[in-house]
Amino acid sequence: MVSGTNRENLKSEAAGRLKSEAARGLKEESFFARLLRRAIGIFVVVASISIGWIYMGPVFLLEPERPAPAESLNSSVVAYPKKSSPLAEAGAAVKLNFFGDFVVSTGTRFKKFTIGGLSGLTFDSNTKRILTISDDRGRSGPPRWFEWGIDSTKPVVNPLGVVVLLDKSGKAFKDGELDPEGIALWPGKGVVVSSEGNIGQGIPPRLLLFSRTGRWLKDLPLPNVVLAKDPESKTPTLKGARDNQALEGLTIDPSHRWMYVAVEGVLEQDGPVSTREKGGVVRILEYDLSESEAPTAAQLAVELSPLPKAKTSGEDLGINGVSDILALSQRRFLLLERAYLLARSELFVKLFLVDCLKAEDISHLSSLEGHSPKKCEKELVLDFNREVEKFSHSEQRLDNLEGLTWIPWGAKKVLALVSDNNFRQEQQTQWIFYSLISEK
Repeated sequence: MVSGTNRENLKSEAAGRLKSEAARGLKEESFFARLLRRAIGIFVVVASISIGWIYMGPVFLLEPERPAPAESLNSSVVAYPKKSSPLAEAGAAVKLNFFGDFVVSTGTRFKKFTIGGLSGLTFDSNTKRILTISDDRGRSGPPRWFEWGIDSTKPVVNPLGVVVLLDKSGKAFKDGELDPEGIALWPGKGVVVSSEGNIGQGIPPRLLLFSRTGRWLKDLPLPNVVLAKDPESKTPTLKGARDNQALEGLTIDPSHRWMYVAVEGVLEQDGPVSTREKGGVVRILEYDLSESEAPTAAQLAVELSPLPKAKTSGEDLGINGVSDILALSQRRFLLLERAYLLARSELFVKLFLVDCLKAEDISHLSSLEGHSPKKCEKELVLDFNREVEKFSHSEQRLDNLEGLTWIPWGAKKVLALVSDNNFRQEQQTQWIFYSLISEK
């Protein structure tokens, strides 16, 4: 999610990326090349897209220590899916209650490190700290995670520590070498981090295991299906994860046996990306952590939502994908999905309950083209665009949500979400909290 600071890169961001809805460090020319390849007979001019893409006008930012106003804590229960849905009939409802929110100003520093680019969450029950991975690839500092303590008196978390990721040699990773997106605590083993890499520059995605102090321990295996073809190869076949839409969501289930990694977007060989009529299909990788080398045990298919409807013709160019997942049990998740319409410069974020217990294992399929595997069931839990009126900060607008995890808050079980500000003044690091009312 980190992008260049100059005007051209920011304009490219607005046009090419779902995550903050901006392509990281890509040139405008590469965006057009990618766009022309994927569009069918459509040539789109995006030079007029605002650099601010979704965040127009002044931004009011709260200090991290400031609690959410009392009125923002009013009860507001959301209970999806509806009783008529297949998941609800199976007793799979999740009920959430808005608990509070607050914002960390862009540019806030902690121990000489800029807080920003927060792209994934996990909770350490031993230290009672929230870990947030920063997707900084070197612009504002080395790849790192921040650790946060929970304020028991109000819905606020406070930074307590920062851990810099170290490579095999014990040094900080070189600029651009990693693009950390997801983080999960593997009890007794360490911290797993997913990296998107930079496919356009020939840097592949990675799944890495670090010690609790940030020391590299090993790389975990990735299936060939997600790895891009050698960019120097003369074979024109496209394969693997798309640039800036590779490994994103990362979670380990409560039993600590199963780990899941969500590919953000549709693999090159798996078919078309989402349109207004139909959503594309993404893969979730399942790892069996009881095995010594943690091999992938299965791959599961999840259909994304269609792109939001455009208000007028010519406004339908957009992109969507998975920004994070949170395992409730084996093959059952909360899934955070985002969409972005370029012409309208508008962000859409939804939370879904996903059940893959009856889904087909597609690991034997190198491509989904021509196949119709049984996909995971998916039902809406929260539409965050309908939740903004509950937010406490004056703008009451939605930012680029990228991470979620469960945390304890006294006797409550709370779902914490955080946004990636891309280190841009137009954006903000937004924390949102929902207490769990019931889960079946």
